[in-house]
Amino acid sequence: VDQCGFLVFVHPVYWYDVPSQLKAFEEKVLSAGFAFVKLPSAPLLMTAAVLVSYIPGVRFFMRRFSSHGLLRDKRAFVSRTLGGPDAGLRVFGHNATTLESTLKFCGVRSVKVQSLDLIDEWPFSLSTPVPREEDTQTDASAAALNEEASAQRERERILAWHRRKIEGFVLQIQKEIANSSAPGTSHRAPQDREEATKTGGVGVTKRRE
Repeated sequence: VDQCGFLVFVHPVYWYDVPSQLKAFEEKVLSAGFAFVKLPSAPLLMTAAVLVSYIPGVRFFMRRFSSHGLLRDKRAFVSRTLGGPDAGLRVFGHNATTLESTLKFCGVRSVKVQSLDLIDEWPFSLSTPVPREEDTQTDASAAALNEEASAQRERERILAWHRRKIEGFVLQIQKEIANSSAPGTSHRAPQDREEATKTGGVGVTKRRE
């Protein structure tokens, strides 16, 4: 992670969050001293932050001052799959997974997310069963063949649509990489990480932006 300018994550969504293996990565790798620095606590400021966070729109502005991330020299791309509709996350109050929130907390400059939803309805086999010769002589089997052919075309349309989404996301990643300069030269995050490691990830003498 320290040597990478771009982080790419591909994962399924289980009960509104990442799988346990990826969650373990968040907890073990994106830790204090490497991915972020613990800011000094101020009881009065914390109380005010709790009250202000309930004001619509303000909590997004507060993110800039609520953490001191050390991964500011990095960009992240997340491609996730869902069994149901993507809107289901927002309906039940989950606008982001812990991975996306953690990356932003750790200062990652850009977190772009692609969702491939309704996976449970995807056709994983495009093969059409070959009917028996005797079945083709009946009207019922002819109707079944027409229905199967129609379903086949719909499956191919769905797969082609998702394939275009994936290809577009890959092209976006390639474009970002091609247009980027050397990561970290302007944000000095590697130097911050070195200093934070020496102090155990608690406090900094001067906050860098």
